[in-house]
Amino acid sequence: HALVVGGPPGSRIYTLQSAHEPYRMLVEEMHEGAVVLTSRGDIVYANARFAALAGEPLQLVVGGCFDRFLRPSDRAEFASLLHAGTGWCRCSLIGSGSREFDVRLSLSTTSPENGAQLNLIVTDLTELQAANNGREHAEHESRVKDKFLTLLAHELRTPLGAISSSAQALERTNVGGERATLHEIIARQVRHVSRLVDDLLDVERMAAGKI
Repeated sequence: HALVVGGPPGSRIYTLQSAHEPYRMLVEEMHEGAVVLTSRGDIVYANARFAALAGEPLQLVVGGCFDRFLRPSDRAEFASLLHAGTGWCRCSLIGSGSREFDVRLSLSTTSPENGAQLNLIVTDLTELQAANNGREHAEHESRVKDKFLTLLAHELRTPLGAISSSAQALERTNVGGERATLHEIIARQVRHVSRLVDDLLDVERMAAGKI
């Protein structure tokens, strides 16, 4: 339930009450800004997150007009959203120190016992953009790594082929003694490194979805 606690003429200020205590805690601690508006755009309730986004104490946020936190060029679009009573738009919010940042405004209308109210969710898009940029950077680094490993594997195959052919030629000479031991070491290590190169190429094929 919402409790009317007074406010400027023509407006009503609400606090969320105990009948829905879990929901009150959810709204007041959610990561997005939550605002309840009148049809004129006056703020009758705001959670702590929105006050933090606006860069003002909560008691100064509640009772004011929401569009004062918007860039002037975005106010007409917000007015249209307010008139529609539902929908969303993307605009710039003005925080403390006149800092502007992108937000998404999602509006819905509910009809509680004391009349219809407009519920606005304010999502800070800069954090999402930073997360996307971080993901894109990580994906780019992964692609560079895969490309390097593939190039390395292909470059290693040429000298390995030459060493392997030389080892086979030595084997045909029927060398004995210490030379035979050295030949066996060379041949064994060439086979080992060749398997590693094949594994690198398999990694590239898996990354490309070929396996």
